[in-house]
Amino acid sequence: MAILRSKDIRKLDSGEIRKRLSELNIELAKERANISVGASVVSPGRIREIKRTIARIKTIQTAGKKATVVNKAAKQKTGKEGIGSGERKGKVKTADRPLAKKAKSAKSGA
Repeated sequence: MAILRSKDIRKLDSGEIRKRLSELNIELAKERANISVGASVVSPGRIREIKRTIARIKTIQTAGKKATVVNKAAKQKTGKEGIGSGERKGKVKTADRPLAKKAKSAKSGA
């Protein structure tokens, strides 16, 4: 199976992503079994590529779930999609911050 890139994964629907993830897990198990049996490894970097692709898929799935939760919460709160107009938690717009005072030097002159 070819290694998937992030932009390719994002284009797939959830059913296809689950299918690819299960295929990658099966392929990883086969590669590990070949190593434990003592068979010669065709491509030593293949296991690393498979593991990275699995991690990439899981990361994109998690990010998609978090984005959905945030959008639902924001929609309930404001009636709009997403977080808009600086309503982020804990963030203060630059214009709303007080100006920083210059620190006085401890020793002056002598």
